[in-house]
Amino acid sequence: MARVSTSDSEQPSLWKINLLIPEKNAFAYVCGFLMKKCIEKHACDICINYAKSQKQLDESFLLCYFKAYENAEKLTHGNLMMPLHKCNEHINELVNIFINRFPQLSVVKEVDIKLKLSMTNIIFNYPCPLFNKDYL
Repeated sequence: MARVSTSDSEQPSLWKINLLIPEKNAFAYVCGFLMKKCIEKHACDICINYAKSQKQLDESFLLCYFKAYENAEKLTHGNLMMPLHKCNEHINELVNIFINRFPQLSVVKEVDIKLKLSMTNIIFNYPCPLFNKDYL
């Protein structure tokens, strides 16, 4: 299983830590699902193109490749949402903050607000200026 960092300054990149291939694939699939949910909130051409921007096939996307159903465009991942690695890394950073901060914040009032505040420092350069990053 993947090592979870113990401090906010020690946030590992998803692709640099020692995840097994099945874990990488499961995480990439969940990230695609989250991207799909974001697209349901805000769908423009820029966002849809970004959500399907992962064209290369590597060991992290094998599950999605084999799970994908064929579509008219003959895309590598079919109609599954497969953003670039940097989007998955951003989601990984958010997950690590949640894992590290939740035990301390779960006993205080307004845990949701405090968790969200601790995640606002994570910078993610999304290509669409209209995309609300709060969706993630």
